[in-house]
Amino acid sequence: MHLPPVMMRTVPKYMAIVSINNYLDERLRDQERLLKGPLAGLGAVLLTNPLDAVHAQYLQGEGRASVLQILRQEGLQVLTRGMGANLLAVTVPI
Repeated sequence: MHLPPVMMRTVPKYMAIVSINNYLDERLRDQERLLKGPLAGLGAVLLTNPLDAVHAQYLQGEGRASVLQILRQEGLQVLTRGMGANLLAVTVPI
């Protein structure tokens, strides 16, 4: 069974959000629970954005480049591409 590419990006991010949210739920006091959502989103972006960035770089390249080849060519800054927009999307309520 193959998952569509959108699911491969979305599922890990939301699994991380739910896991972090549950972890924080046990540790925060009632008045601190307003921070649960933004903190869970922040954690999920920090965990999954490097994978998304490398995946996007992989899709843009010609042929098949490994993760190590991408990191050698682009450097570690490739792991932070798009992180600002992702952080804004998950931490600022609409």
